[in-house]
Amino acid sequence: MTHVDAVIRKEAEGMLIVDRFEEEYVVLEQEDKTTLDVERSKFPADIQAGDVVYLEGGRYLIDTEATIERAKKIQVMMDDLWE
Repeated sequence: MTHVDAVIRKEAEGMLIVDRFEEEYVVLEQEDKTTLDVERSKFPADIQAGDVVYLEGGRYLIDTEATIERAKKIQVMMDDLWE
């Protein structure tokens, strides 16, 4: 998948962020701040809270680039808060 394809997909679906884990479910936060509970079996084993994910072929995959960018933005906000 190209970067352009990924951007188009994200715009169509909106950003999904792993909020937390509850038993056999992964709780995803959608852009409108609502949550969605999805069976953990639909995710890679190394999924972590804070990961940005997208749905492809019935499974959720980690969008590594978006996850890194989101973490950088959060770090900048935290740094600004404590300065």
